[in-house]
Amino acid sequence: MVRNRQYQLFSDENNNPVNFINLDNTNNGDNWRVAASTIFRHKFKKKGRSFAISGGYNNSRTNGMESLNSSNSLLLGAIRQSNDGENETQQYKSSLLLTEPITKRWFWETFYNFNKTENNVNRQVADPENAGQRIDSLSVFYKNNTLYNRAGTSLRYAYEGVNVSFGLAAQQIRLNGEYSRDRNEPLLVDPISRSYNNFVPNIEMSYEFSNHLEISSNYNYRVTEPELQQLQPIPNVNNPAFRYVGNPDLAPETNHSIGLNLGYWNPGNFANFNIWSEYNVYDSKIVESQSTEFTGNLVRVTARPQNVVGGTRFSTESGRATPLSRQN
Repeated sequence: MVRNRQYQLFSDENNNPVNFINLDNTNNGDNWRVAASTIFRHKFKKKGRSFAISGGYNNSRTNGMESLNSSNSLLLGAIRQSNDGENETQQYKSSLLLTEPITKRWFWETFYNFNKTENNVNRQVADPENAGQRIDSLSVFYKNNTLYNRAGTSLRYAYEGVNVSFGLAAQQIRLNGEYSRDRNEPLLVDPISRSYNNFVPNIEMSYEFSNHLEISSNYNYRVTEPELQQLQPIPNVNNPAFRYVGNPDLAPETNHSIGLNLGYWNPGNFANFNIWSEYNVYDSKIVESQSTEFTGNLVRVTARPQNVVGGTRFSTESGRATPLSRQN
């Protein structure tokens, strides 16, 4: 069992209290997951020619009962909810890679990636004060399927520590979703069906020095589909002062990414360090817009994801590993 207790105080611009909320939520549930993967590689008689295929399956399931209790000191009211939730996700994925040598230094690679994710979520909200009657405005059952296909080719040069690769892929992301109050009930809105087609370039360059120092750089164009919660049009009101509403019209996030990495490895004592940096320029970015409603003394914040044009992001990380002891 997980218990979450919160005390929230809201004040106006003069620091005068306008609302005080006391939350006491408990969660009981079961979680399990199954994962399996396999890979097959084959090298041909011709030097440098190879073929590889991999596949994977993931299944996760969550069943839980939430008990939500909140009180509002200024409205002198209380809210109680019982949430019976089920969440099941299945994922099938596979990859193919064929490498063909052109010369001793140039290689041609062809690849294909497949990913299918099926997600079923059932959240039934009941009112304990009304004989456990379902609260229709908060209950939802939805099915979301994401189908990902990518096929492309690249040209790679490798010689004396230098590796350069130029590639281009055609990528398709298909999203399908259905929403109803419960299983086998009529749909609340028309089924969601969208397809996003893009050409995705990729450039990678690296050089390994004789002292085991390596520097690399890369560029790629990323297309990231929205998360399932971001598409769900039914509001999530676990907190009476905060409401999250999904946006079924949300489009994928797209950005140009440039990375620069520096790494060193000492084969004598197995110590290493790495520095990573990344700069992103967004064509379309997913952000959360927030609106605040004042109804008497009640303050409620509503968050909703949306797409905005433009934006940049820079990040950097570093890591170091040193063995505590060395075994001969």
